[in-house]
Amino acid sequence: MGHRALVAYERTDGQYTLHYSHWGAANLKLKHRISAESPFGGDDTDSKWAKQLLAELADGLEADAVDG
Repeated sequence: MGHRALVAYERTDGQYTLHYSHWGAANLKLKHRISAESPFGGDDTDSKWAKQLLAELADGLEADAVDG
């Protein structure tokens, strides 16, 4: 059984985009890894695609709208 985690990102329109991680709750992994510098919990804080994805999600666009 996975350790499920749900993460909600607030959008500029006051709504939220919800993401699901099957193993993100194991030992509270995502809780300790998500920050303003790493909004998806990854180690690459200079990732162009992650910054673009976060900006698109904040504007309320679908994740499919982001290249990469």
